[in-house]
Amino acid sequence: MLPRTFFARAARENPLADALEIRKEMSRLFDTWAGRPGPAARPTAERWMPPLDVYDADDALEIHAELPGIRQEEIEISIRDNILTIRGERKPDPGVEGGSYHRRERFTGPFQRTLTLPSVVDTAQVKATYRDGVVEIRLPKKEEVRPRTIRVEAA
Repeated sequence: MLPRTFFARAARENPLADALEIRKEMSRLFDTWAGRPGPAARPTAERWMPPLDVYDADDALEIHAELPGIRQEEIEISIRDNILTIRGERKPDPGVEGGSYHRRERFTGPFQRTLTLPSVVDTAQVKATYRDGVVEIRLPKKEEVRPRTIRVEAA
């Protein structure tokens, strides 16, 4: 491991080091503002978050979260104060105890994802299904905010 003074000296010798540090901090701030996980929230052996997609259809929002290897009974989805929470735990494979890994890329342990829902969601009508390792959450929009077509009549 290089001593800390090496990095301090390298920063002074490289005039772009400060600009790169500012860029990295701005990216972190933007990711936080946009609701994307920044480097501190990226998966580690102790913490992981399943990837998800959020799709805005005309009549509903849809969320698809990848949860392979997790049984349906182990997934908990809740809504409280317009905050959707998906939580659960991926257990380690029981067949590998006592051995050693050559490579380990699949994360295990508890996870939790939270999303603030827009006020257009009708939280009483939310439905979730689980198929092929993907949980699909359908969040219908309130009737008054759904797009509608207005027929033009002859005068």
